[in-house]
Amino acid sequence: MYDSKEIYKFMINDEEINTKISKYPSFENEIIMSTIVKSEDKYILQWIQYHIHLGVKRFIIYDNSHDNTLPKLLEKYINESIVILLEWRYAYMLKISGISGQTTQQNHSIYAFNKCDYIGLFDIDEYINIQEPYCNIRVFLDDFVKLNNVNINMIGGFQFLNKFFYNPEHQPDDNNNFLKIYTCDNITMSGHEKIFVIPRNVKTFSVHMITKGLPIVKINHNIAYFNHYIFLNKKNRGFNKTTISDNSISRLTNFFSIM
Repeated sequence: MYDSKEIYKFMINDEEINTKISKYPSFENEIIMSTIVKSEDKYILQWIQYHIHLGVKRFIIYDNSHDNTLPKLLEKYINESIVILLEWRYAYMLKISGISGQTTQQNHSIYAFNKCDYIGLFDIDEYINIQEPYCNIRVFLDDFVKLNNVNINMIGGFQFLNKFFYNPEHQPDDNNNFLKIYTCDNITMSGHEKIFVIPRNVKTFSVHMITKGLPIVKINHNIAYFNHYIFLNKKNRGFNKTTISDNSISRLTNFFSIM
């Protein structure tokens, strides 16, 4: 687990107080992703490796489980400073605030890493699917800004639409096999969206949306969206039968080799 703390001195009522405060790297000008996980060891490496190949530089992983298996599983990426792993023992659901563990994770990242260019706030069953000719998220976003005359200082981020993927035939989904399952639904035109936020332009965030900050720009689903494999690690969802198929992600997964 990440544990880089510096000692700071405070004077309170004429009393000197020494305390340790976590100090995180700034990751200035980088694209990073942030997510919260609980007992997702079976699929987290695939998510990290896929998005590394799409050009994401760092990953902030908030561990909401209690089994302490991720430090060993992610050791290689932690040692290479690609992954920062944080213990995140906060209750995932609260009656008053709803999805508390996730919203605190998202807002913590926005404030702790506010010098990076973008933070992708996605779950590990969600895979960004940028369409041809793109295969790099930085190039895609830079071109989108230029082609659409977007003023990056006047927006809170870019919104990607959701496409659900299903496994009605119960095909193997271990390793990277789930990425070869192409049964899906139409694009979800409203709801389940996810965002690459520009942290300096966002004050608060909640699950799918900016609750305080600058407006978002919607990405047309004809050029990019995300594949949502909702059957991963779930027994009771994601087995819908449809006649729709989408194998467009296959051109982005040829590199795949689970370590």
